[in-house]
Amino acid sequence: MKTTVSASVWLLIVALVLGLAPGPAAAHENSGGEDRPVRLRVTARFSPIGSIVGNLTEPGAAMIDGRIAAAQQHIWGGELLQAPTDATVRVSFDLTGEAALATGALARFGVIPADNGAQVLVASILRGSVNFKLRPDAGAYVEAAGSAFTASSGARFSVGVLDGKALLKVVSGNVAASEPGAQQKYILRPPAGQGGSISVAARATRQVQIQVTDENDRPVPDLAILFTLGDPCLGTLGIGAAAGTTFTEKTDRRGIATVPLIAGAAKCAGTLVAKVQGTDITYTYRVQVQSNTGFWNLQNSLIVAGIAAAGLTTGIILTNQSGDPIQPVPPPKVTP
Repeated sequence: MKTTVSASVWLLIVALVLGLAPGPAAAHENSGGEDRPVRLRVTARFSPIGSIVGNLTEPGAAMIDGRIAAAQQHIWGGELLQAPTDATVRVSFDLTGEAALATGALARFGVIPADNGAQVLVASILRGSVNFKLRPDAGAYVEAAGSAFTASSGARFSVGVLDGKALLKVVSGNVAASEPGAQQKYILRPPAGQGGSISVAARATRQVQIQVTDENDRPVPDLAILFTLGDPCLGTLGIGAAAGTTFTEKTDRRGIATVPLIAGAAKCAGTLVAKVQGTDITYTYRVQVQSNTGFWNLQNSLIVAGIAAAGLTTGIILTNQSGDPIQPVPPPKVTP
């Protein structure tokens, strides 16, 4: 059984997975076309959708919304799950199957019912890769790096994010990229005062912005922008558990999306690409990380040492604010 999803459903699922639109929602089929996509209805769920499998009590274990997860801890849907850097994390879903987060992966999950009675596992992968093993009566919808995939019931596959692009590997079943709808025209450019080249000192933080307008030059608010660093030596984007070489942020009412760039420790040059998620519309910044040795570099240290030596040999006199020489204070006299 193959599950197809319309563009409106895509927006609905992203809102569900990111936890931005709690409460009832619905997506209906497009009656104007020959294909009849499966209608998905989302209702509030007051029970867990699954749980983490295995012993996760060791330091550095899996995290749920920034907190260390316990073995068999329930997943309610919409939480941010993070696998440790040295182990995978397996999640068992009551109605849809299993998902295994590879080392360092970040993802959110949800489960929604379809009109035909099947359950659909919904996943949004922010970093790393996730392996899926679906039950015979459950499908899946997976979003990663601006791409979306629909999987047939019982499929086994993996989806990952590498260098800002989504990678799909199918083991069994049918998994296909969702067809995007008509692409709106957007214009990306740096806001006033920020050029196309960015220079930042090593280990420093710099706010990088991109402005999005429509074809009539009006700001476009609430639009997801995917930022991607072309080279890991440039540093990381974002703050917190989701920080990495890619980061997604939405535009504000001025049509501006902002992401913190935390520069790497060494001199480096590369690119930072801002992309309207779900489209091929991009803008590329040139980024230069400058060496940051501070004041106490070798040259300044030699200068200061030279000044100190000159003071010892020429007899520099220290004065107070009034210009009078500072008299040395004799040591105290101790009498037995």
